Amino acid sequence: MNPPEYFKNVYRYAESNGWRLSTKQVKEHIYLIRGDKQSEKGSETLIVLVVTGTTRQVTPKHLEYVYRVGTETNADTVVVTAECSFNSESVGSLQSQSGRAGVA
Repeated sequence: MNPPEYFKNVYRYAESNGWRLSTKQVKEHIYLIRGDKQSEKGSETLIVLVVTGTTRQVTPKHLEYVYRVGTETNADTVVVTAECSFNSESVGSLQSQSGRAGVA
């Protein structure tokens, strides 16, 4: 795996915040990062879906995938980050699945 710079930046940021990380490339331009760490709350799990490439769009399928992975791993935090835009259906899809969504 030879990921693009955007992925590397996300990885370094998570790592600098104390997460022990493992990664996998899901598809071209799509990467999954899993982080684990101990905190005052106990053991925590982070799932990050990283979509690279400025000409792509984050779609409801991306969000459904990361939501499923987050649920299966009982993640405390699930994040989607992208160099590209989120299409308008994406946020509605996430809200209908989880009952909440935060977009930063």
